[in-house]
Amino acid sequence: MACTAGLGLLRACRMSARVAELERCLSFLDSLEEELRYTRAPIGRIAASLAGREEYARLPLAREWARGCQEGKPSWEAFQRAVESRDSSLAPGDRQTVAPLAQVLGCTDLEGQLSAIRLVSTLLGRRLEEATRQKDSRARMDISLGVLAGAAAAVLLW
Repeated sequence: MACTAGLGLLRACRMSARVAELERCLSFLDSLEEELRYTRAPIGRIAASLAGREEYARLPLAREWARGCQEGKPSWEAFQRAVESRDSSLAPGDRQTVAPLAQVLGCTDLEGQLSAIRLVSTLLGRRLEEATRQKDSRARMDISLGVLAGAAAAVLLW
């Protein structure tokens, strides 16, 4: 019973982790837009600056992007690898939403980069709303199903 309840709880925790990471990604994109607009610093320096902030220290996208830039990889390649990070709780669709930024950051003019960030933020915001609705409706159900499946197994085995 404990195993199936734990599986239900694990699934609920994954949904919560995805929602939290989507929220941090949206905040990260807002900060990236501000840094690009107001500092006009090189993209590698912006990546390092954002990754050094406390609120993004646990965000795999920020951390891996900065690491790749520090290793001397082109910004677009470092960003692409950061999106594909295995540490991330993002769903494949979330990653596909963010991935096109790799082709734009540091490769186009300022307005093109800012427009791309705003577009990705809008699309990611929609995915966050969907993930939040899914978490709210399914998390309790997954935990309950886990407990009930465990109880049913215990009764059958008894």
